[in-house]
Amino acid sequence: MTRPIRRGWGRLDDGVRDRVDAARANPRVAIGWAAAAILVIAWIGWAIYTTAEYGGAAGLGVLISWPAAVAALALIAAPFVGLWLLVKRLRPNGGGPPIAGGAPDSGGDEQFTGGTYPG
Repeated sequence: MTRPIRRGWGRLDDGVRDRVDAARANPRVAIGWAAAAILVIAWIGWAIYTTAEYGGAAGLGVLISWPAAVAALALIAAPFVGLWLLVKRLRPNGGGPPIAGGAPDSGGDEQFTGGTYPG
């Protein structure tokens, strides 16, 4: 049986549902969404305050300067994030914790394997 074609709000609803499912599956995604919402609310509030106190030109400056600052920070951070992802991918153990220790000591109990990774 085929699904009916959904138009308009149906596609938007699926996108929202996918994002909510991703946030439920990973708490970091939920924290990211909450932080982004707080920043957007703070940005709009600061723009309203600045417009009321100092005029429209200053309010427009706030609306333009915050996204420009965020974009500049993203451009500065992008090479470091890319390098971290590359190093993580190239690690032989998949980026997990290093294997501690090594061969067991010859003077102790031989039944224990001291320092080997339990996984």
